[in-house]
Amino acid sequence: MLTITRLQREDKRAVPLRISSYQINVEIKNQLSRTEIEQVFVNPNNFEVKGLYLFPLADDAMISNIALSIEDKRMKGKILTAAQARGVYIERAQHSENTPILRYIGTRAYAVQVDQIPANRELRIRFAYSQMPSVGSVLARYTHPLSLAKATQACIEDFRVNVNIKSDLDIQSLCLPSHGMVVNDKWRIDYAETDLDPDKDFAFEYTVSDPDFGIGLITHRENADEDGYFMLFISPRYKRQMPDIVARDFIFVLDRSESMITAKKIRRAKEALHYCIDNLAYRDRFNILAFNSDIEDAFGKLSDVRSNREKAHAFIEGIEECAGTDINEVLLTALRENPLPNRPRIIVLLTDGCPTTGVRDESQIWENIAEANAKQTRIFVFGIGDDLNTRFLDKLAAGNGGTHHYLVPNEDIKVAVSSLFRKIKDPVLVNTEIDFADIDTEYVYPQELPNLFSHEQLTLVGRYKGHGDTLLKLRGLINREPHEFTKDVRFAKIESRFNFLPQLWAQCKTAALMDEMERNRSGTELVKEITRLGEVYGVLTPDTEWIQRMSDHWTIGRQNAVVR
Repeated sequence: MLTITRLQREDKRAVPLRISSYQINVEIKNQLSRTEIEQVFVNPNNFEVKGLYLFPLADDAMISNIALSIEDKRMKGKILTAAQARGVYIERAQHSENTPILRYIGTRAYAVQVDQIPANRELRIRFAYSQMPSVGSVLARYTHPLSLAKATQACIEDFRVNVNIKSDLDIQSLCLPSHGMVVNDKWRIDYAETDLDPDKDFAFEYTVSDPDFGIGLITHRENADEDGYFMLFISPRYKRQMPDIVARDFIFVLDRSESMITAKKIRRAKEALHYCIDNLAYRDRFNILAFNSDIEDAFGKLSDVRSNREKAHAFIEGIEECAGTDINEVLLTALRENPLPNRPRIIVLLTDGCPTTGVRDESQIWENIAEANAKQTRIFVFGIGDDLNTRFLDKLAAGNGGTHHYLVPNEDIKVAVSSLFRKIKDPVLVNTEIDFADIDTEYVYPQELPNLFSHEQLTLVGRYKGHGDTLLKLRGLINREPHEFTKDVRFAKIESRFNFLPQLWAQCKTAALMDEMERNRSGTELVKEITRLGEVYGVLTPDTEWIQRMSDHWTIGRQNAVVR
């Protein structure tokens, strides 16, 4: 959304901008979407103002080909973390009292400074991006963020959405849960409303059918003499039989730091934890650790569900706030006891932020947990709040065989935690491997394949050599038994329809290089490669000066260590 940041004259007070028109066109092909937006803002003031355009990006959205123009002039923006976006807004929005906007930025945002918004004039903004909708085992969900418009205290005078969905798999249903509609018109949506109060995001869902594992491949290659780019997406649909489901050990770790209490996030965390306790199987064992700078242990050990469920609910309600957040120590405590070979162990971390006491260095915490865990325990993260350190929490979950879910404002707590808990209770495929047979692949991201869970999709991007048909093989363990799933796919010699893949691949490689740079505390050559990717592929990365400063900081630190 576009919000006023500066006035032409310091003694003026500005009336907020109006949104006279908001049009969205969405094209989806095999779970890949391209969204085109046209927004018309009106400056009702009789003086010129400056503004800041912010567009929230979902934390798990794989976004590429971002393009924004204002009055047909191409504008260059930056992808910012939530903290960076808030900093930019607070720094520049000196004439805006609309601080609630900070709550709706989310975890990432695309930001563009608008230098001139003429008096009593319209300003037309065109915005386009490509992304992967959130995909479950048979359910795909697309969400367009409107809540930021609500934060600007503006209604949308003319709101229109056109959606067209195509899929190689059979589409079973299409509905708009955000606006209470079921659509059956050849998988199209044509929606219009006047004077819309954007109190919720615009979202639609559609279901597809496919046996066992849905495996899809798209490629891009403009020149047969150069390596191509590919995207592979895998959606588990394998249904486990009840006898296959084994008893598990759960350790729930609840952040009770002061920020959880003061922001009233602790109530939402407790609701989530109550749901988890109620949905444990009778053969499971569990324990609860509440932590700040100290740790409160519910039972002192893993305990039987049947005789301790009510005690657990009472313990949860009795948790009170204390200062500090020592994530390192509480996770090491949870990992202290070796798991039994026949009982998978799972840690669920419910938190609102990042470490503030004890070990606070993120890389050191990752290393400590990896060493103590040795991949014997899966760690899942349930994040609550707007100021989460998602990069830290993402790696904490992904590096330990789990996933994450970050609760957004007004999201139904039971729906969110039930989705996460389904994954926790029933991993579909572990120790995952992919064999591309006759096709050579390289620079594939993510570099380490995660476990696959029902109700989610694994997406890989990479480069490939050669071309032609091949039999792709997906291997892994289901209940400790080896399974293999196959799919005939074609790596194209020439294919130009999916021209966003090179930039998307470069975006993933950049993220991997930044992780490596932080992990190794070095980065001169990595900075050069990140810079090159930005120049060649037009990848939007964190500020290059910031990257270079971090590299210089680590270099100086190593030099000082040698001197001492």
